[in-house]
Amino acid sequence: MKDHPVVVTPEVLQQLTALRSEPKFQGHEMYPGAPDEGVRFRAEQTVNTMLDRLQPALRASSLNSAVIAQFMEMLKHFEGDDTEEREQACGYCERVMVILQIESLDGTLNTWLYGFDPGEPA
Repeated sequence: MKDHPVVVTPEVLQQLTALRSEPKFQGHEMYPGAPDEGVRFRAEQTVNTMLDRLQPALRASSLNSAVIAQFMEMLKHFEGDDTEEREQACGYCERVMVILQIESLDGTLNTWLYGFDPGEPA
């Protein structure tokens, strides 16, 4: 995967901070919510920790590889979770990608979630 610069502006940092302050792993139309409050709390803390580490990582290196490294560190903590929580964790990564205007991670999230990239030819 080719490394690309990520533009970090005060608005981007504000959006990341806003995402950090949102409750996470709550139920919505496509997700029933975490199976219990303990799982929800742990999952939310894991995403928030990634968001806390992301801003200094971007100051040190404003490349998408710094973002991917933070995503992968966070996703390690979801490896034993149900598919629903794993999908939600990837969803938070995708929200960060939108904020940072990262169009693609070349299948990195799909490969982590499914074991392969469904977008790749068989």
